[in-house]
Amino acid sequence: EALLRRCPPDATLVVTLIPYTSDRALNASIAEANVHVRQLAEQRGARIVDLNPLLAPAGVLAPEFTTDGLHFSDR
Repeated sequence: EALLRRCPPDATLVVTLIPYTSDRALNASIAEANVHVRQLAEQRGARIVDLNPLLAPAGVLAPEFTTDGLHFSDR
């Protein structure tokens, strides 16, 4: 929120939602945080990038996109 407030009012803002991991329990917290991130971004008129439908279609980070369940692979 503080970062968004520091941006000039005429700036084009792009906000990326937090990507899911391979840990479903952690992803529940990430999903909750993303609700708040989305709300703040929408209030500022920011464009929102949500990679989760592509990278985690089953609700967890797909194995082909990660090296350890948290960090992205080169793919």
